[in-house]
Amino acid sequence: MTSLQQFTRTAERRRRRVRIAVITLAGLVAAALLAVLMTGKPHSPHRAPATPTSSSMAGQAAQPPVLLPQAGRMLDDKFPVAFPFTPEGAAAAMAAMLACTWTLDAAANQAAADVYAQPRLRAVARRAGRPAAADLRLQIGLPASGAVPEGAYVSLIPIGVRWRQPGPGQVQVAMMATFTSAAGAQAAPLTQTVTLGAAWRWDRGVRGGDWVFTGDDVDDLVPLIAEPGTARFAALGWRGVA
Repeated sequence: MTSLQQFTRTAERRRRRVRIAVITLAGLVAAALLAVLMTGKPHSPHRAPATPTSSSMAGQAAQPPVLLPQAGRMLDDKFPVAFPFTPEGAAAAMAAMLACTWTLDAAANQAAADVYAQPRLRAVARRAGRPAAADLRLQIGLPASGAVPEGAYVSLIPIGVRWRQPGPGQVQVAMMATFTSAAGAQAAPLTQTVTLGAAWRWDRGVRGGDWVFTGDDVDDLVPLIAEPGTARFAALGWRGVA
């Protein structure tokens, strides 16, 4: 599993934000759930939040940064799980999912599908793992398959978050992150800013109660990219990540 590939969007938004690999979740099953975990996500003009004016930005107070809680335990010594039953816990689960699924290793992506996806989505998410890893490799300039060169890596660090709660035990999370990659030890690292959105549900049947990714569309929640700490960042509804 990578990012359960959702969301191809328009050329206008492509110009406004950095794009990694974007495929739509309009066909959740047909698109094999590949992009909310692995791709930066532009948004269609008719659904993206309105861009704030300079006057509205001036009156918008910045909210305090969010401290993402630690996982309650590590599953198989590599997957952070058992996050608190809070909006911050859902955001932390999303950050953990991204760290475990933005990888160049198809087998690791597939294993992560069983950890973070809602049970009904796991089979299709696992099937998406191999092509999604190949897609990410191509995006950073590597062959789609074969051994990963020494020093090649990808990393994703959250720098902004916002959420809403549409119902009990449900949290929709938008996240802004710094994506850094290099195709090898001698390659210059490439840093990009991406935005992603994911819906989460508290499932008491998973690990005795934990957050799981549902695959629901949250496109309208995700704001434009803005520099953390600026008035525009606050006006767009972002909060920094401590």
